[in-house]
Amino acid sequence: SQVILARQDGETTLTLANDVEGDVSEFGLVIPVPAVLTADDVRVVDPSLFSVLDAWSAPRLVSYTCQDFD
Repeated sequence: SQVILARQDGETTLTLANDVEGDVSEFGLVIPVPAVLTADDVRVVDPSLFSVLDAWSAPRLVSYTCQDFD
């Protein structure tokens, strides 16, 4: 499973990607939330979103040089 948690302007968005083995109609997930969700609150996103955010947030080596202290 992969999870993306984003918070903006007092709202939290939880995006999940689950690897389900077997009949998907048998899959269920319970997430406690403070309000009743409607069908408009649930969306299916493009799976590439996880790849993009994974690459964007990956650790990277950065090197800085400063000529002012020579």
